[in-house]
Parts: sequence; C-alpha cells; structure tokens
Amino acid sequence: MENKVDVGAEASQSVTASLYYKGYSIMLTLRDPQVKLLPLLEKAMHIIDWAIEKGDFEPSWNTQTNKELKAVSPSEKWLNENPPLQRTPMPPPPNGLTCAICQKPATERNGVSKTTGRPWRGIFCESGKGGHTTWVKPD
Repeated sequence: MENKVDVGAEASQSVTASLYYKGYSIMLTLRDPQVKLLPLLEKAMHIIDWAIEKGDFEPSWNTQTNKELKAVSPSEKWLNENPPLQRTPMPPPPNGLTCAICQKPATERNGVSKTTGRPWRGIFCESGKGGHTTWVKPD
C-alpha cells in the first residue's frame, strides 16, 4: 500500500469584494467559479432588509454611527457628494443633417462621377470614421 501526499498543491484562486448596503457590510469571496455570486448578494440584501424592518438590528455597535446612517445612508451620502454626470446635448449641426449611424453632424455633397459621368449625391459623416456615408438618389 502506497501513501501519496500532494505537497505541490496550491490554494485555488479567489476574488473577494467588500460591499456596503444600507450601512451593513457584505463580504463576498468567490473561490468556486461554478458558484453564482448575484443570487448570494441578493439573498444578503434581503436579509439586511429583513433586519432593518424587524428593528432589532443595527448596522454598527457604535450608536453615533447608527444615528448618522439612519440620517443618510452611505450611498445617499456618496451621491450627494458626487452628483451624476449630466450629458451636455450637442448643438444641432448648422445644416441640420446628422449621420444615420452615429448621429454626429454630417454634410451633403453631390457631383458627377469622373469615371462614369453619372451624377451622385451623398450625406457624409463628419465624425472622421470612414464608412458613415449615406448615398441618396440624385434628383
């Protein structure tokens, strides 16, 4: 009978995240790639909501911290300190034309083909990305 000892085995890789929800700390560690973290996180959030509704649990042993958390949650505090970015709308292009693909300003051009002698007309995107041309049937 032979005894085998695996001395070269390494610990499996893991990822750990510390999150806060309504003042409560949640620490999730993923060691098994087969485990789905989102259901675990949702379950932890459900338990925290239950604890808050029950009223018997506080997020911290420090009563001053609890008073501050009840006044403004960490996420509300962060949002108050970091308001969401506001997108500044682009002014309409002077000719009123926009690219059908990326909605950037475009210009209309027309002419006569040097090789075929046939008229052409197109709307050309000014974004600098090639291939954003819309061909229009000449009048």
